[in-house]
Amino acid sequence: MKPCPLCSKSLQDSLFDFRSLPSRAFSSRAGFEGRALFEFCGEHGVFYSQAPVDSANLEMSYGEAPFDSHAESLCAAKDYYEALKPYLAQYRPRRVLDVGSGDGAFLSKLDEAFIESKLGLELNGRACQWAQEKYEIELLRHRFEDFEVEKRLDLITMFHVLSHLPLPLEALDKVSQSLRSGALFCVVDHDPEGGLQRLLGKKSPIFDPTHFTLWTRDALIKELVSRGFKLLETRAFKNKYPILYWLKMLGLDSRWMSRIFAKKMLRLRAGNRIWVFEKL
Repeated sequence: MKPCPLCSKSLQDSLFDFRSLPSRAFSSRAGFEGRALFEFCGEHGVFYSQAPVDSANLEMSYGEAPFDSHAESLCAAKDYYEALKPYLAQYRPRRVLDVGSGDGAFLSKLDEAFIESKLGLELNGRACQWAQEKYEIELLRHRFEDFEVEKRLDLITMFHVLSHLPLPLEALDKVSQSLRSGALFCVVDHDPEGGLQRLLGKKSPIFDPTHFTLWTRDALIKELVSRGFKLLETRAFKNKYPILYWLKMLGLDSRWMSRIFAKKMLRLRAGNRIWVFEKL
C-alpha cells in the first residue's frame, strides 16, 4: 500500500500506462468508467490514490489527448469569474497566473483595466492551440513546479488542478514562494466530503486514475495556513452547465434527450468546493 503523500512527502511512481485510458479520461470523461482505489489518511484529512503511477507517462498522455470540452470550459470560466469578482474589485491584482488553464476561457474573462499581466500554464497542446486561435491568448506549456516567475504574483488560480498533481505539497510550496504578501490564491476542486460524493460513494466519478489526492475542506486550510496564508472563504461551489452535460456525467446521454434538453442550462451543487486564501 502506498503511504499518504502528506506523510511521505511524495507519491511513489510505478508502472500504470495512462495511454491505456480512453482519451475522454482527460477531458469530459463522458461514459468513462475507470475507477481507482483510494485510501483515507485520517491524520491529514486527504484521500489518496492507490493506483500505480508513472508521472511522466501521465503528463505525456494528457499533453497529447484531445480537448473536447470547450462549451463546458466556458461555462465553468463564467462561474469562476463571478466567484472571484468581489476579490478582484477589492484586491485589484496586477499579475495573475492561472495554473492548468485548459483552453484559456477563464483568462479571457479577466479584462479589468488594473490587470497588467495574465499568464497561463497548460500542458495540453490542443487546448493551447484553441486559446491562441479563439481568445488570442498564448498559454505556456510548462509544469507549474518548474515554472519560475520574474516578479511575485498578485493572484494564482487552480481550477481542478491540485487533485491532478503528483506532488501536491511541492506545488503548494511553489504557490507560497510565487506570491507577494497580500496576494490571493484560489482553488476549486472536488470535495470528497460533499453530499453528492457521500451519496455515490466509490461510484463517484472523482475516484478515477487521473486524480492523485482529494482534499477535504480542513486539510487544504491546514496546509496553507502552515505556509503563511489566511483563509478568506470556503464553500460548496455550484456549477451551471448544459443539462446535457449533467446527463453525460451520469451516463444518460441519448439522441432523444439531446432534442429535449438542447441549450437548456441547470445550476447544481455537484460536489465541488472553492477556497480563497490571502498570503500574509
